[in-house]
Amino acid sequence: MRKNLLLVVALMVGWPSRSEAADLALITSPPTMLNLMVLVLAFAAVAICFRVFTAVKGGSLSRSWQLFMGGFAILGLSQMSSLFQTLEVVSLPVWVTPGLSLLWVVALLYGVIETKRVLS
Repeated sequence: MRKNLLLVVALMVGWPSRSEAADLALITSPPTMLNLMVLVLAFAAVAICFRVFTAVKGGSLSRSWQLFMGGFAILGLSQMSSLFQTLEVVSLPVWVTPGLSLLWVVALLYGVIETKRVLS
């Protein structure tokens, strides 16, 4: 799993093949670096949630861990869309990144509510 995660990150960093898409000053700007760090941490959180989900093995907490895993995956998609817009790889509507951020917060909140319901 770690090799796959490192491969995905390496491919994302090395993806721009045209010189105008690989603007080094834009890639190393602090907001872009923070987006990249959040993206890597989101992928790590998805991997950890998957390990916990497989350890729970269909127990009563499995639904909440599914929601956590889905929420962190949506966070990763949100950060990828933000990075792709910053690097001008793809042009998305303005509402896509905030909409994905709203979805991941809702999934995280629903996972916490589900955990509270199971544990009480």
